[in-house]
Amino acid sequence: RIGDVQGVEEGVPVSQAKLEERDLGSDAPRMTGMVEIRDATRKIIADQLEGVSDAELNASQKHLDRVYTRFVKKYGPLSSNKNADVFTEDPDAPLLLSLEQVDTKTKQVTKAKMFTERTISKHVPVTHAGTSKEALLVSLNERGVVDLDFMARAAGKSVAEVQKDLEEQGLIFRNPEGEKWETTDAYLSGNVRNKLETAKAAVRLDPAYTKNVKALEKVIPKDLEFNEVEVRLGASWVPASDMVVFVADLLGVGRRDIQIEHTSMLGSWSINGDSYVQYQASNREEYGTNRYPAIDLIESLSNNKQIVVTDVIEEDGKKRSVVNEQETVAAQDKAELLKQRFKDWIWQDESRRARLLRFYNDHFNSVVTRKYNGSHLTLPGSNPAIKLRPSQKDAIWRIHYGVMKTIEVR
Repeated sequence: RIGDVQGVEEGVPVSQAKLEERDLGSDAPRMTGMVEIRDATRKIIADQLEGVSDAELNASQKHLDRVYTRFVKKYGPLSSNKNADVFTEDPDAPLLLSLEQVDTKTKQVTKAKMFTERTISKHVPVTHAGTSKEALLVSLNERGVVDLDFMARAAGKSVAEVQKDLEEQGLIFRNPEGEKWETTDAYLSGNVRNKLETAKAAVRLDPAYTKNVKALEKVIPKDLEFNEVEVRLGASWVPASDMVVFVADLLGVGRRDIQIEHTSMLGSWSINGDSYVQYQASNREEYGTNRYPAIDLIESLSNNKQIVVTDVIEEDGKKRSVVNEQETVAAQDKAELLKQRFKDWIWQDESRRARLLRFYNDHFNSVVTRKYNGSHLTLPGSNPAIKLRPSQKDAIWRIHYGVMKTIEVR
């Protein structure tokens, strides 16, 4: 990046000026001017974050105005095509472009407010809160987490008092997994079925977790009925043992004559039948064809493979495969029949239906989407003149929480 570091060639440092001249040619002076503007802009940002006096800030703004005016007189606005081309790949390009406001109709360029006004407010940490609830909001804004020690100091109460207040208001829960306090919206979201099982186990050691169990039970998603669950051949959550029953019953053969394995790591199915099965009319006529037996069709459907029948022909002494359209259409028709037969069969047996539904709801109908509320955010360092909508603050809080969880995992 121009203006920050020196280059090294064959282990020997090369001066910045030489690098600029060598890499940019005649554009080196132009880039040097941009670096001056960038540094002056950074100084103004740093001044505002530090909360310097108006006089000190004004001096920095006048310096920026001088270097900017000098540059524009010689090279034109920063947003001009030529200037933009020179520093378009520099990470500070957006910072420089923010110094100008361009009228889209008249193309007139004016200076941004940074030249004359305070555009960033200094962060002043909040150290006092009137209530435990206010202390919670302050903790989320300042720390990003539920910090009971910090909240107690802010509210002028004991940790036990703050904890009791917030629990009684239903604002926080202690997660037995990790023993950390969380806001209600965080705890009562995600995989709530797993959380409920963890809470039930925790109650045996500490009855205080009973409130967790009751709260989680209220947000558990309603169980889906069988007519609300779409099941296809090869669904990973259907046991291989059930697939054996389906294939055997469908083809009218013994279950010992069917061998089915599912490799969960690869998501693949292996479906085979004994030689006795291979020549059954149900396998080659009713539910399959001579070229594509039902056993093979079921395996292909389970593995999401395209149903195609090919022939090998020889032309000019070379062999190649061509699609046999008639046989392919016949096999695809049988494939549709098999898919329908599976859908009709899977829910017929009551005990199988109850077992599969329980498994499906426990594993795939267990997540409650969290609703992020960023109303507590004060966003230190942002422009006080810009008022964010509630949805924008919610989005920022969601991103912040995601980053915090990532750091936690690492």
